[in-house]
Amino acid sequence: MVTRLWKTLRTGLKTEDIPSLHVCQWQSHKKVLLIYLFYRWISAIIFLTVIVCSCIDIGRSDEKKYEDHYAKWWIYLTHWTVLMCFTQGWMAALICTKALMDNNRDYVVVLQTKVGYIQQFYWLCYSAGTVYAFIVTFLYWTTVHDPEIHSFDLINFFVHTVLATLMFGDLLLVGHPVRMDPDLYFSTGVGLAYSIFTLVYYLAGGTDRKLNNSIYPLVNWEKPGKTIVVCVGAIFFVVFMHILCCCVCKIRYLIHKKIFAKKEGKKMGTCKEHSKMLSEQKDFTIPTILDLK
Repeated sequence: MVTRLWKTLRTGLKTEDIPSLHVCQWQSHKKVLLIYLFYRWISAIIFLTVIVCSCIDIGRSDEKKYEDHYAKWWIYLTHWTVLMCFTQGWMAALICTKALMDNNRDYVVVLQTKVGYIQQFYWLCYSAGTVYAFIVTFLYWTTVHDPEIHSFDLINFFVHTVLATLMFGDLLLVGHPVRMDPDLYFSTGVGLAYSIFTLVYYLAGGTDRKLNNSIYPLVNWEKPGKTIVVCVGAIFFVVFMHILCCCVCKIRYLIHKKIFAKKEGKKMGTCKEHSKMLSEQKDFTIPTILDLK
């Protein structure tokens, strides 16, 4: 059973997956719903709000800003995650809008469309953004946040609560899944790339916004042995979280299949009963005047 589940999850974006980029998992027909499109655009606007507030410190509590405060925005894994979520959010809104403008195409037409770089890039950003939104939120509140140092301001609320909430909503609503291959490679690749970046940044003399030698307390290359263990453990945690997201998607799909299979079964049962009635009446003829004599 585990092997079969792994094989099911271990498939990338294919041509037949393209229609799922345009629809909600919980709709019965195969065209873009206006309410779903509205949801995609609201999400995109919220992602835009989050990244703008994060970049220029709108809503941040008063705190001392050191040298190159704004230039160091991009060194944090949290902000890498914000960027991925922002990218996938706007790409999702544009993809759904294009599908609606293309005469609200159904599956039969969309299946003729080949997988493009835009769809594939969106798929990867969505998968990695979902995984890292959960990881960043979990690690921040369990290992980084210190009430004596960090205040729970608007930006903190946006990047460490709202982001994960939005991605969890997507995980439950969207019609397409998070899968193992090649999504897992991209997710772990992001983690590996960030680990290497922190090392190179440290060797180059880089500091965090408060001029500390380490970006995060746990990723301190002044203690290389401990930091390597932390990085390796973090990669395994990424794999675990990715598999967990895949399983949530699989459960969502199975629930959807069960619900709509029952509805289709009822429809088929009604059609069969109707067909049976017609077949029983196939020899029935309207009486003529001669027959009534």
